[in-house]
Parts: sequence; structure tokens; C-alpha cells
Amino acid sequence: MTLAGLESISEYRFRLTGGLTLSSVAELNQLFYAQVPVIDGVSIELDAVRRVDSAGLVLLLSWMRLFKTQGIAIRFLDPSAQMRSIAELSDLDSILFSDTGS
Repeated sequence: MTLAGLESISEYRFRLTGGLTLSSVAELNQLFYAQVPVIDGVSIELDAVRRVDSAGLVLLLSWMRLFKTQGIAIRFLDPSAQMRSIAELSDLDSILFSDTGS
């Protein structure tokens, strides 16, 4: 089992680490709400995510929905090949990673 985490890189930039899976999304969601301030925009780096499944993608979508309703921009940066592949299979890659440049 890969432990999941959320690291603060700067005031408005965070990095998800470990696994983004069904077994970790509840914990990550709590960490997210505890650590991410209500601001104009936030970036979440995904390069340290080692495992991902559909529950992980649902978590990212829920964060997008929440921020959109509050008029706050959220960007997901540097998704792994596995994450991008799962997102493509679900037709979510253009929604989740539209401005990542990769």
C-alpha cells in the first residue's frame, strides 16, 4: 500500500504524493480541506503520485467542481503517464489536464 499525502510547496502550490486510490481519497480529501486556503487559485502537482485509480480521478473532479462553484481556479500539473492514461480512457484528460502543457 502506498501512503498518500499532500505537501505544501508554497502558499498556493501543493503536491499530491503516494497513491491516489480508493483507499486514500477520504484521507486526502480531509488533508486538502485542512491545508488548502480559500484563495484566487491553486495548483496541485501530480508528479509524485505513484498509483491512481478511478476514485482518484473522481476526487480531482470533486475539487474542480467545488472550486468552480466558488469562482476559484485550480490546475493539476505534471500528471503521470498512468494518470493520463486512465483519464483518457474516461474522456477526462481534456477536463483535468487542459492547461498542463504535457
